[in-house]
Amino acid sequence: MPFAQAPTGALQLKWELQDHGWARCHLANDFHQASLVVSYCTDALADLVAAAGGLYGQQRTTRFFFDAEPQELRWVLRAEDALIDVTIYEFPDVSVSLDLPDAAGTVIWQSAHSRRLFSHAVLNAAQTVFTEHGEAGYQAKWMLHPFPVALVQDLRRLHLRDDACGLSHDHAHPEADEGFPTSQGSRLLRDEGVIAQGPSEGPLGSGHTRPPGARVHRL
Repeated sequence: MPFAQAPTGALQLKWELQDHGWARCHLANDFHQASLVVSYCTDALADLVAAAGGLYGQQRTTRFFFDAEPQELRWVLRAEDALIDVTIYEFPDVSVSLDLPDAAGTVIWQSAHSRRLFSHAVLNAAQTVFTEHGEAGYQAKWMLHPFPVALVQDLRRLHLRDDACGLSHDHAHPEADEGFPTSQGSRLLRDEGVIAQGPSEGPLGSGHTRPPGARVHRL
């Protein structure tokens, strides 16, 4: 799939925890929408946050996958000049697809956004989950993995240091399970074709380290 040469409309990113180790990742822009089934066989939200953070160094491409049981949903993030190309490939069976090339999968999503706004959308999606559930509530639903607090803190640090983001950020650090200061409903952040849906501010506490891409088996 060729790299998108220009921003591809507004991006809406939302993370929705469901019961017993399942979640949905919702994406939408001006042209397309997708709702991805996510299982706890990988630490999916942590991998998304870590991949966004990986784009701040010398690395030009980061990749990870969601295990949809049985599908593999492979994310590939490519940095090209000022844009991040987001491509998601679907493979029918994760048990045999992990070593296959991207071209063997079916493209189910592609969009392009500035790094500043893509990272802000990821941060807001994570903050929304933390606001709703807190650390204890998150792990009660996600079961095998804690909320990726340290990874979110690191992404926020890189984002604020390198992206000159003028959108709202809260620098407080609550203790675990205190959650975020609540905002007046959800704020839509739209700039250069990206919408991030979630609270406009909200900090995170401490504590998640895990190599990205590790897979476990459902209990």
